[in-house]
Amino acid sequence: MKRTYKLATVSLAVTIASSGLGVLSSTDTPSAPDTRVEAAADDEGARPGGPAVSGSDPDLDGDGATAPTPAPAPAPAPAPAPVPVPPPTSPGSGTGAETGAVTLNPCGGTGRSTVRPQSIGTTLTTQWVVKDPQDDATYDLSGITSTAYPATNSVFAVGTGTAAARTCIVGGTILGQADDSQTWSYYHDQFNAACVKIIATESMQVHDVRCDNVEDGIKPQENGVNANNATFLVTGTYLSRIRDDCMENDYTVGGVLRDNLWEQCNTGISERPSSDRSWPTPASETLTLDRMLIGLYETPHVEGGEVVMGENALFKWSESGNRVVIKCSVFKVDSVSLNGTDSMALPPGTVVDDSACPDEPSTIVWLGGGAYPADTAGMRVVSDRSVWDDAVSRWKTDHGYLP
Repeated sequence: MKRTYKLATVSLAVTIASSGLGVLSSTDTPSAPDTRVEAAADDEGARPGGPAVSGSDPDLDGDGATAPTPAPAPAPAPAPAPVPVPPPTSPGSGTGAETGAVTLNPCGGTGRSTVRPQSIGTTLTTQWVVKDPQDDATYDLSGITSTAYPATNSVFAVGTGTAAARTCIVGGTILGQADDSQTWSYYHDQFNAACVKIIATESMQVHDVRCDNVEDGIKPQENGVNANNATFLVTGTYLSRIRDDCMENDYTVGGVLRDNLWEQCNTGISERPSSDRSWPTPASETLTLDRMLIGLYETPHVEGGEVVMGENALFKWSESGNRVVIKCSVFKVDSVSLNGTDSMALPPGTVVDDSACPDEPSTIVWLGGGAYPADTAGMRVVSDRSVWDDAVSRWKTDHGYLP
């Protein structure tokens, strides 16, 4: 099913190499148990609780170590409102094979296998992980819900043992149980895990995942530091109440983010390797944001010995970061970053290409008063919150979250 995104008045040309996902319907029976699905204790290693700048990951290479059992989180506070979830069977559209310079294998079609690890309607309370996937595997998690956060392991994870080629994850709902009153450092230091962690070669894709109230959102990785042997495509995902990075891309994988609603992120996208490391990223490698909605989200932080409400920034960048291309996107920023105005600038060399949406250009909705205090790479800036609210409402309607 093709989804229409109404922010763009002229649709982006996308070549679809396959018309089907191979997604099972609600009448299909689940596949036989996948013997490659292991307990998730080896997904991510322990992360030390030492000092860290808001939004930084203190341990990039902790994967594979068995994490110690942390002290239990406090009882979760009631959610401020019911968390919207997708329909029981997610159509999983947005699995195009080519966008700009990034060419990816489609998630369905000849030569691929589709695995449904659980029946529709299943609720998981522990992490789901496939450590050693096969090449060309699509994992269909539509209609499956997980409440397995707080945890030290990412809720859905594939390729944490031996990465495979051309891996795809479709669907799935993650309802984290974090306490809204707890601080950023509490979850960052003790429960530093993502909604989805995917490690692959050649290509990796994540489509139509719904995730609420987890530390990080989506975490793509290559199978080695600066391997430069994979690209990613993420479409149709809806993230809310993400305590740190909506995308933790600290391996600086190049790729495309298209038609996603990341409604509440303490940091939008991180491309900052940990432990003061850096590496040269190929000049041809880009991170493209196409019809993206990213809203920042204030959470409790400890600053100067006191708990204050605040957020970081749209981009947490480094010299290793990719060249950014922004197309027909809307961002919301509530206030000056806790890390200062310098952190609020768009990454150096960012290109804004609104040729597909000249009447509704890429926009920062700035709610902090006065002029936006950092470089915007030429993006339009407005102070009218309805620009953001209307874009979010259209996205939710188009994707089945609102009638």
